[in-house]
Amino acid sequence: MSFIFLYPAGAGDNTALTAEPVALANWEATRDIYTTGGVISYVYNTAAIDDDLYVLDSIPTYLSIFVGSVTVYALCRKTAAPASLFQILLRTLGSNDSSSTIEPSAVEYTLYSNVWHFNPTSGLPWTAEDLADLEIGVTLQNVSGARCANIYTKVEVNFLGEKISNSSSYQPSDVIHVNQGFSVVAKENQGRSLAGSSTLQIKYKDPDGVEGTLSGLVIDQNALFASVPAATNTKTGKWWFKLYAVLAGGEILEGVPFFTNVQPMWV
Repeated sequence: MSFIFLYPAGAGDNTALTAEPVALANWEATRDIYTTGGVISYVYNTAAIDDDLYVLDSIPTYLSIFVGSVTVYALCRKTAAPASLFQILLRTLGSNDSSSTIEPSAVEYTLYSNVWHFNPTSGLPWTAEDLADLEIGVTLQNVSGARCANIYTKVEVNFLGEKISNSSSYQPSDVIHVNQGFSVVAKENQGRSLAGSSTLQIKYKDPDGVEGTLSGLVIDQNALFASVPAATNTKTGKWWFKLYAVLAGGEILEGVPFFTNVQPMWV
């Protein structure tokens, strides 16, 4: 199994919490949280009980995957209020489901999570189609009693495809034919997490020398998955790929120690 990490990408079914700083939308305050100084943005409640839901990054619909569990994480802490409580929320197929009630740490931000092994609304195993409908968030209780900074989802998946190449540097690969509907995975080999990075891309150069970038989803914390653009679907030959990321502390990471083609089932 591999893991795809999906982060808030917009407002969901409900927006009742308050963002800090106020210039950010709520989903932005819970998506990008880390600098070298730690937590810089979060959401909190101004009523006795409030909740937020966020839509997520999308997974290409053509990709063939088997979905296992869905885990939602929330990085939260308690402030001065003595009875600060929260729940992790998940919304699918038009209905909400929640974790048990959690009392967060008053000392420091702590990462909490809840796992759903089945779709809670249908009671059936997760499908790739369910992920397109997914929203996540939190419910906060007691006025200004808790803060939640980073909220994201880890989806357990099997890629139904074939690994066909590896490379230890930015050089022509042995990918001879790349079609629309194929995908590239680029992995950072130093064990550094890509979560919270301000820029995540896979750069490419096609056989005719045309260059571009692919926006990626984080897989297994230190790899990116990106789909090949439609404009390349008639070309064959050697390809160049390079991972490019600006990490949370500002470090620029470049390199392609690993990449692969993920082939949909119909190929």
